[in-house]
Amino acid sequence: MVDDQTFEAVPEALPELEAGQYRVRIADLSIDLTKRGWIREEAGYLPPVQIGEVVESRNEEFPVGAAVMGMLGWREYATWGRDIVACQVPPGVPLPHMMSVFAPPA
Repeated sequence: MVDDQTFEAVPEALPELEAGQYRVRIADLSIDLTKRGWIREEAGYLPPVQIGEVVESRNEEFPVGAAVMGMLGWREYATWGRDIVACQVPPGVPLPHMMSVFAPPA
């Protein structure tokens, strides 16, 4: 069962972005049945998925304000780019739909 003892918030300084990177503020975390294994860090067939908005960028393909979906762990901010790539959410698609209608089956 997920409760207030399941997670611990650990503040971290955000590093400066390197060329090609972009920073995303995570907006939604899915917590359906498959995610229970991810919370316990058990092996599974899919890694966790996050959606959010680019808040800082040094990557022309991911401008500030772009909505993205990717796999980078449960956190408030994530730095993506180079070897870690997210997919842009099509304009006009509400972010919660990316965790339901358009999400991988779980």
